[in-house]
Amino acid sequence: MASVQQALDLLPSTLAASARKAAPRKRRSPRLAAPALTTRAEHTTGVDNRGRRTWTIQIPAPAGWINANGRTDTRALGPIVKAWREAARLYALQAKLPRGLARVHVLARCHFVVNRRRDVGNSYPTAKAAVDGLVDYGLIADDNDDILLGPDMRRGPNVDKKAYPGGGLLVLTITELTDEEDEVAP
Repeated sequence: MASVQQALDLLPSTLAASARKAAPRKRRSPRLAAPALTTRAEHTTGVDNRGRRTWTIQIPAPAGWINANGRTDTRALGPIVKAWREAARLYALQAKLPRGLARVHVLARCHFVVNRRRDVGNSYPTAKAAVDGLVDYGLIADDNDDILLGPDMRRGPNVDKKAYPGGGLLVLTITELTDEEDEVAP
């Protein structure tokens, strides 16, 4: 009888120990920089060599870059995608970009703070989140193939880490297209 009582006395402590071991690991929160609107939107407006209207906006990285090769869990990516999307929307609002354009081409230049070999095409998810922010702003109605050409990814020169503590700069050049244009010539 004593051995059964001893076993019952041990049971709660054994369960508590196994519960401590089986507790889920605390998720690391994604790296988010300061709020996106710490600076005014740097933007330009112009006309290209074919007479088309163009706009360029600079978006300081509000969060880490989203990499297509990353193995990050979707739940952990959510806040990062939201930060890029919201930053693009707010910078477009500050730059007073037009709304309701029929067709556009977007060129995305990624300016990183660390000089190393990169495949800039892997930063496409970052540019996609920024383009979604432009759609939220109302620049274009949707980002389907009939309305949006791109984003075309390019690497820009590195920027100073002190000037861009969030991890770099994304520069979007938006060119208004006519309905019959399928390509953007330099």
